[in-house]
Amino acid sequence: MEKARVKPDVTTYTTLMNAYGMNPTKAEEVLTRMEKARVKPDVTTYNTLMNAYGTNSTKAEEVLTRMKKAGVKPDVTTYTTLMNACRYHPSKAHKYFKEMLRLKIKPNIYAFNTLIVAHVSQRDTKAVENILEQMKTYNIEPDDVTFAVCADTGVSL
Repeated sequence: MEKARVKPDVTTYTTLMNAYGMNPTKAEEVLTRMEKARVKPDVTTYNTLMNAYGTNSTKAEEVLTRMKKAGVKPDVTTYTTLMNACRYHPSKAHKYFKEMLRLKIKPNIYAFNTLIVAHVSQRDTKAVENILEQMKTYNIEPDDVTFAVCADTGVSL
């Protein structure tokens, strides 16, 4: 690209970051190159970096902090990715779900399913039932994932 005098933009760098998949070291290297090139990361860039950390909730939380510090507003994907990183820590996942709501970010089926998965990991059927009730207040219908995850805990829909 550089030989062709094509200047990479935020989409180029984020796509490259995404191509590295679950390799946070490579994703961080791309972010560093991006910042050196004075290309401002956007919400998708930070979400991609957060996703690269998988279930490392500490690192995912650090990405959220960096994102906010950079003045980039998190979105529903940010919080869903963060809740996924916290899936073995349901109280943390729920904390971020509440933060998302407090910021007036409307949850979608993916956010709810991710929160359900966190509680299923602890066999917390009462919490799952409460989440299913909360879905109704947002007019969100359970999908195939919701049914499959709930079946694992014995919660019927």
